Amino acid sequence: MHWKSKNKIQRETTKLYLTELKGDEKMAREIRLQLGKKEYVLLDLETEFPAKIEYISLSNGGFNYTPGQGDQIIIYGKSKVLKILENSKKSDIINSQTVDELISMINEMTNLAFS
Repeated sequence: MHWKSKNKIQRETTKLYLTELKGDEKMAREIRLQLGKKEYVLLDLETEFPAKIEYISLSNGGFNYTPGQGDQIIIYGKSKVLKILENSKKSDIINSQTVDELISMINEMTNLAFS
């Protein structure tokens, strides 16, 4: 990941949203990093950490999540997210290097709304 992208994510992320693994609320398969009020970054924990970050607009319906359909997207505070991410590394389908890099980034975030 480019250092400018990393700095932007660490500086501007205000909220952390997790998509839990089916049937286990103690593990996550995706994380959404909300940057301010206009965009977010979606990271899939089952794949390698992306070399290029894609910023997605929140202006067209947010995360496009319909309650009752699909996986739940839940907002958590920093400490809970870190705990769930550590636990997620135990799953065979999760890329532990991606999770480790993400944990490192989250520990450096300065503007999170929930701690």
